[in-house]
Amino acid sequence: MCSSDLVRTKHAIAEVEVVFLVLDAREGVTKQDKLLAGHVLEEGKALAILINKWDLALDGFRKNPLSGYEDEKDFRKAYLKSVRKELVFLPESPVCFVSAQAGYAMQEFLQVARDLDARMEKAMSTSALNKLLREMFEHRPPAKVKGKRFKIFYAVQVERRPFRIKLFCNREQKLEEPYRRYLEKGIQRKFGLSGCPLKFSLAGKEARFREEK
Repeated sequence: MCSSDLVRTKHAIAEVEVVFLVLDAREGVTKQDKLLAGHVLEEGKALAILINKWDLALDGFRKNPLSGYEDEKDFRKAYLKSVRKELVFLPESPVCFVSAQAGYAMQEFLQVARDLDARMEKAMSTSALNKLLREMFEHRPPAKVKGKRFKIFYAVQVERRPFRIKLFCNREQKLEEPYRRYLEKGIQRKFGLSGCPLKFSLAGKEARFREEK
C-alpha cells in the first residue's frame, strides 16, 4: 500500500464506526495488516476480520490436502488459530470467511457489522464491573514492581464508542501492558464486547474522593 492509499484508508477509518480488516486467505496476515489493525484500535473503532477468497483456499485444499488436517473443518480451525495468534492484540474480533467475488457467506459479515454497531452502545453495570475486577485480581494479581503491586480501588465506565473505563488505583502510571491486556480481555468476555476496543483512564485514589464529594 502506497502512502497516498494509506492516508485515504486512515481518513475512511475516521469516518466510520465499524471497520472490517480484509485479509487474503492465500497470503494470511501481513505486516501492513497488523499496522492497519493497530490504527483501527487507536481510533477506537469496532473491528472485525474478513478472510477473503476463502473459496479459493478451500479449492486448493481439496485438490492438494495438506498433511496434519483431517478435513476442511479442521483446516479452517487451524487457519483461524493462526490468524488469532498473529493478531493477538485485537479484542477477540469476530472473523468471517468470505468470498467477495462469489458472494460466499457475505450475509454473515453484514450481520456481524450490525451486531458490532449495537455492541458499541452497551452500558456496563458499575457493580458488576468492580466485582469482575476483584475476581480477576484474586485469580491473577499483577506482578510487584519495586516491592509494590498495582491495585484498583474502584472502576466505572465513563464513555462508549469507544469504551473507556476509569480506574481509581494506587499507582497511576504503573498498569503494565500484559496486565492491561489481561483486564481488557476479561472485561470484553464478561460483557460480550468482542471486537470492541477498550481504553483505560487511570486516576489516583485522591481523585476518586474528590469526585465523590
